Amino acid sequence: MAAHGSLGGGGPLLRVSDMLQDLAEENCNSERILSEPSSVTTSSPSSSLPRPKSGQEKQELPAAFEATYSELKDSLTQSGHSWTGLTQELCATLTTADKLVATSQLNLGQLSQQVMKLENIVERGQAAVSRLQISVRQGDDKASVL
Repeated sequence: MAAHGSLGGGGPLLRVSDMLQDLAEENCNSERILSEPSSVTTSSPSSSLPRPKSGQEKQELPAAFEATYSELKDSLTQSGHSWTGLTQELCATLTTADKLVATSQLNLGQLSQQVMKLENIVERGQAAVSRLQISVRQGDDKASVL
């Protein structure tokens, strides 16, 4: 069992109640970060993306992941519980990336369909122009014979 003298001291041996209390505090902080309103107001899947913490708002997603991962590696070498919150941030970043990929794939599929429609329209237009040119040439040939 855990040592009784390590009340939240960050040592390797903790009481279960200390761990639960620390996790509850970390969860409250993470939920606050994730529940901040997103700047995206559309009804697309990207509107449900978690918002990065304030220091990461201007960073790109890979940079946010790298920074959080680096902090997590550092925190694992130290005593304390900061790694739990960093793990949750890392998971939130990965969840965001997953949702961005899904949204991008959906948008790419829709864009591909639109491009195919435009290609068909252009091909029909080119065929109509070709027919018109042939018709005009044939009309010119008939006019020159008369």
